[in-house]
Amino acid sequence: MRTFISRLQGENTELAGNGALYLSKVDHAAARMKRLIDDILAFSQIATAETKLIYSKTDLNDVLKTVGSNLEVIIESSSVVIIPGKMPVVDANGTQMCQLFQNLIANAIKFADPARPPVISINASMIRGADIINDDLIRAHFKFSGSEKRFWDAEQFYKITFSDNGIGFEAKFADRIFETFQRLEKTHQGTGIGLAICKKIAENHHGQIYAESEPGKGAVFTVILPVSQTNFE
Repeated sequence: MRTFISRLQGENTELAGNGALYLSKVDHAAARMKRLIDDILAFSQIATAETKLIYSKTDLNDVLKTVGSNLEVIIESSSVVIIPGKMPVVDANGTQMCQLFQNLIANAIKFADPARPPVISINASMIRGADIINDDLIRAHFKFSGSEKRFWDAEQFYKITFSDNGIGFEAKFADRIFETFQRLEKTHQGTGIGLAICKKIAENHHGQIYAESEPGKGAVFTVILPVSQTNFE
């Protein structure tokens, strides 16, 4: 569709009435459809990869560098300041970690507050499985199986936070934003799949993701990842 529309627009064909306007609207609709199809395919690939994922020692500092390179244009055009902390090395699938970090950073840029320069801080800290079990906020987002609970006291995890100073959202939507096709801000472009992909990637790594926010006060997205995948295999 977009190929033929482009040809029509390039031939300088005079269209009667609102023909040019309608053609432009069709082109924009086709572009939105392509983004939606691409995102659905990306989500499908993530959703079906869980049983065949290959984990290896992954330096998340390198992941951040790769993502920074991938998003170089949008980072420069938005004048966003990214403050990275020291990241850990974890058992993970490097490709999916890049997608996770990239989606979270791009999401923070998209929902920046126009009233102030955008700033994103990324930090990591170690947390024990026992601390997760005893933390009501974190535990509420995990679905423990009986077999997993047996070794969680000894398991170590990393808590990675992506904090921004954007427009934020109401706390009641904190779970909804990770569902497919959910968009709280209709004025921003997107398909509502990016954060659903983030959630699935975290779950693929036997971890979890959740968000905290208030309108006008930015948002904090927290990713919990195990240091080792050995006990989960």
